[in-house]
Order: sequence, then C-alpha cells, then structure tokens
Amino acid sequence: MQLILPAPLEDTAEAISRDDMTMYESLLAEGVLTRTTAINRDNIQPVAELHIGLIQYLGGAYHLRDAERFRKAVSMHLSLAEWLVERFEPEPRHLLVDLCLSVINGSSQTRRSLARAILTAPGGVDIHDEAGLLATILAATSDLDRGRAVLEIARLRNACVARTFPRLRTRALIAFAIGAREINAGTTTRFASWLLRMDSSRLASIVKELTRAQRGESTAITAASFIDLPAAALASLAASRLRRRDGDTFPKTFFSDYRWIAEAGWA
Repeated sequence: MQLILPAPLEDTAEAISRDDMTMYESLLAEGVLTRTTAINRDNIQPVAELHIGLIQYLGGAYHLRDAERFRKAVSMHLSLAEWLVERFEPEPRHLLVDLCLSVINGSSQTRRSLARAILTAPGGVDIHDEAGLLATILAATSDLDRGRAVLEIARLRNACVARTFPRLRTRALIAFAIGAREINAGTTTRFASWLLRMDSSRLASIVKELTRAQRGESTAITAASFIDLPAAALASLAASRLRRRDGDTFPKTFFSDYRWIAEAGWA
C-alpha cells in the first residue's frame, strides 16, 4: 500500500520540490570544482556543503519521480564518495547518503569502502547524532558485522527511550531499530510492518509541516524531507537476504521506495 499526501498538501510539496531543485541545479556541474576547492583548502567543508544541496535535489527529484534528474544527482554523489574517504576522514554522518545509495544499487566496492570508513571512524558516534547512528547501523549490517550492529541498534533505542529526538521522529527510529535488529537476527517475517511504520511516521511529520507551510507559519520542511534513504537502504538489505519472490512482497512505500531508487538511479 502506498501512502499518498492529501491533494492540497501535494501541491505544496511539489512546489517545494521544484523550488529546491531550481535552487541547487547548478550543483550538478560543480563536483570537480568542489573537489579542487576542498583539496586546496585541505578542508572537507566544501564537499559537505555540496552534499547538503545534493540531498535536497535528490529529495525533490524523488518526490516528482523525475528519474533523469534523480540519476544525475546519484551519479554526482557516488563520484565523490570513495575520493572523500581516501582524502579525508569524514564523520559517519557525512557518509550516510552515499552509503544508502551504494547499498541500494551501487558497486560493492564503494559500499565496502564506505562501510569500513564508517566503522573505523575515530572517536565513535555521539548518541545525539541521528545520522551517524543510522550510518553505523547500516554499515555494520551491510558489512555483516552483527556484533557492532547489535551494539549500535541498542544505542539508537536507548536514545529514543531517553527522548533524544522529536516524538514523530522517535516512532520512525524505533521502527528502524527493530527492523535492523530483525535483519541481523536472520528473520524478516515482520519487517514489512516496521517498514510501513517508518513511512507512516514520516507521512505524519510531513503532513504537519506542510499544513504549517500552507498557513504561512514557520517550517523546516525541505525537498529532502520527501525521501527516506536510510529506510530504503534498510529495506534493500532486508530484501537481499530473502528469495526474490519473498522480497517482492515488501510493500511499496511513499518515502522509501528502494525499487524505484534502484531503477531510476542507475538506469
């Protein structure tokens, strides 16, 4: 079952997607220049800023189901991924999007390189760092490091219990944690229900923020809100552990359709 935004809110969502894509359109031609700037400054910040814009572009293209432009953004992301790991020691949160894309349909070499960089990052990940925790869980799960995965899943659940994150986000993160735990335990019998819970939690949050936007109230919603790459990557990992016909029974989701991402991003 696919979740669908109410018609008036969909108009607002499409407008946000188009506006953000227009804002960041020029980024697709700036990858080489950004890399050169980062090297000259010996600083990761220019690439980090590029990634912020690219996830907005990815989210907008995904929501509009614009496969051609989505593919361009995926290509730009992954063209910088391994270079970024070799040149700098990025924090796990900076590699989350690249790891998700490589898990869904990227090269196994890139996926392994990113996973290793995340799992060996110095200093560990703070419990308040949502992106860092998700990156570490996905890296350990994709790298078949069950012990590390179980440890990081427990840390994420502890952060949720401690109300570290907003209420609706906490619902999605708990579902992510339980889904990841099932994959690492070798069972995915209930994974579909947790996947739907992730999607419905994001829908509730987006409906709330789009309603605020329609009223002219302050909102933090951007095009990046419309794609849930960690959930899509987790679903892709779950499907890869099953026979094809069983994986095909996973429900289509609105914000984490890994099948569409895999087809559009690498067509």
